[in-house]
Amino acid sequence: MEAIQDATTEVRREARRSVIVVMRIGGEAMTAISGNDVREQLRKSAAILYVISTAGAQRAAPSQIRGTDNVSVQQGQLRDSELAESASNLALVLGDGAKDSGGHHDEVVSTTLVTSLERVADELLHQYEITYAVPDGAKPGDKLSVSSKRKGVTVHAPSRLPN
Repeated sequence: MEAIQDATTEVRREARRSVIVVMRIGGEAMTAISGNDVREQLRKSAAILYVISTAGAQRAAPSQIRGTDNVSVQQGQLRDSELAESASNLALVLGDGAKDSGGHHDEVVSTTLVTSLERVADELLHQYEITYAVPDGAKPGDKLSVSSKRKGVTVHAPSRLPN
């Protein structure tokens, strides 16, 4: 989460639409950062988020704090609860954040990792920039819908406009 949050502040300085590619194998540290805050920063940065996770990366390790006394059990339950909340925030950013930005989240096995990376590279190399202007007198909204009637064209676009 911290790496994605840091990347959103760095790419915001660029004058062009930036891309953040996350390659994930799991084992992330617990964090108190809000998933909604990171998604909002991602939206404001106008960067596209692509995530490639290895299969099973989303499973959090159970707490190692176990014992027979009530204090140890409560500590273990609290840690498990914190891990679950941290994992939920991460999933929110990696899944919904990627989709909202115009990117995507792929879960792969190690044998398809190269294929997935080639697909992301191909998408990045074959993108078109679409610009539009709000007509005079029209009130701009914060949601965006982009589509194409052209055969063979896939549209990946953010669902919300950056500020």
